[in-house]
Amino acid sequence: MRLVRVVALATGVASACVANVARAEERATIAIVREFEDPALVRQLRIEIMALGYNVTEIAPAASGTPLPMESRQAPAFGAVLLLTSTEGNEVVQVWDEPNEGGGLLCRAVENATPDVRVTAFRVVERLRSALAERRTAAVAPVKPAPQAKPNMRSAPPPPARAVASASWAAGLRLAELTSPGGLGRTSSLVPSLEVLVGHTWGFAALGFVPLESSEVSSAEGSARVRIGIIGAGPTLRLQAMGTPLQLDLGAGGGAVIMAMRGTGRPPFTSLSDVASSPLMFGSAFLSYDFGAVALSSGVLLGEPFRTVEVRFADHRVATWGRPFGAALLGLTFHSR
Repeated sequence: MRLVRVVALATGVASACVANVARAEERATIAIVREFEDPALVRQLRIEIMALGYNVTEIAPAASGTPLPMESRQAPAFGAVLLLTSTEGNEVVQVWDEPNEGGGLLCRAVENATPDVRVTAFRVVERLRSALAERRTAAVAPVKPAPQAKPNMRSAPPPPARAVASASWAAGLRLAELTSPGGLGRTSSLVPSLEVLVGHTWGFAALGFVPLESSEVSSAEGSARVRIGIIGAGPTLRLQAMGTPLQLDLGAGGGAVIMAMRGTGRPPFTSLSDVASSPLMFGSAFLSYDFGAVALSSGVLLGEPFRTVEVRFADHRVATWGRPFGAALLGLTFHSR
């Protein structure tokens, strides 16, 4: 009889432990309830929440009549709920949390959905972190130490570090007017670019100036047509005013200028073609207006080669380029979400 009681007690303890473990796993899960579809925002929320060490589950709209987690009067099964819904025609994300044990879910914060899903997800997760931190603080109650109890020397584990946002990219195509003192005048170029962001505000960019026309210089010895191309790359810093579609990108870097010359000599001089190049450094600033996946972008680029690039006829200089040079650019950028 005693053996039967011991087995029954052990079975009850094991069942309680399994139930507690299941309950703990549920409370370590954040639910995302979608009343409007925005896959990019949901994906970014998943990345940010999993970086905090929580699991994520998605719940479709309650079209079948199943009550949402915040509508149930029972104890919530999730640590918190993020509700993507519409209020007065505006898409918002509501943060629902249980501030008091057994008190049910309450709406703790409301965040408007912005065109930039990374900004929206960052704000929502900061509100979520604050709500969870308040609940953990309220749950801690002073406990008197038991007599002759050994102190727990283990320190609490550090909070999980925030992960860097997933990389995104932006490709641009702009028209540029390139100019420099020295006699070659102003030329038009097509400027493709590619930017890869590895953080919320910084990344790396590369660009190239493809000449659409050539400059012409002449003297008593003959004439020459000159085409100027530039390639460069370097780090970029992105600044965006919260709640507006305006965005400022600042960059700096290095590269090279390549000058191709086709000369035509007057007798007794002969015609000659040549290519000259020089490494250079530059800085840039671009202001963009974001329309969603496309942005209208304008900016300036200033730089200087390490040595002056020259055009020479019969051993004397007729034109120079690059000390310094500048460009005004206007075009479109296409970026990922």
